[in-house]
Amino acid sequence: VVLGTVGRLAAVKNQRSLLQATRLLIDRKPELAARLRLIIVGDGPLAGQMRQAVTELGLDAQAWLPGDRHDIPQLLQCMDIFVLPSLGEGISNTALEAMASGLPVIATRVGGNPELVEEGWNGLLVPVSDNAALARAIAGLSLTAGRREVMGRHALDKVRASFDWQRTVAE
Repeated sequence: VVLGTVGRLAAVKNQRSLLQATRLLIDRKPELAARLRLIIVGDGPLAGQMRQAVTELGLDAQAWLPGDRHDIPQLLQCMDIFVLPSLGEGISNTALEAMASGLPVIATRVGGNPELVEEGWNGLLVPVSDNAALARAIAGLSLTAGRREVMGRHALDKVRASFDWQRTVAE
C-alpha cells in the first residue's frame, strides 16, 4: 500500500506528521511494515530535516523522498492513498490532482479541505497534528482495498462534477 503526498517541504505542509503517523502505525501493526510504502514528493527548506526524520524514525525501508519532480501524474498513479497533513490549506491543487487520479484523500480538517473531502465518502478528515488520528485513518484505508477503490471513484466523480474547467470559470 503506497501512501503519498506532494508539496513544498515547509512547516505549514506538516509532512513530518505523516512520518510520525506512519511510524506509529507500524509500531501498532508491525505486519504493515513489509506492505506499507510512503512517497513524499517535493523540495523546500525542510528537505534535510525530513530526510533526517526518516532515518531517526526508522522508516528508511518504507519512505522515499525523491525531491522536486516533473512526473507528478505518474507518481500519483503509483499511490493508493493521498495524504494532506497540512496545518493550513486553501483549495489544494495537489488534493484535486490526487482526486482526479482516482485516489481517496486523507486530509486535515482545515481551510478548504472539508470542501474537497467528504468524510467517509471520498476520503477521511483528521484533526491537525493528531498523529494518532492520522495513523488510524491510514490503517483503516490501508487494510481495506475495496474501500479505497470506492472512495477513489467518489473522489474522481466529485472532481468531474464540481471542478470541471467550464463550471469553475462560470462560477
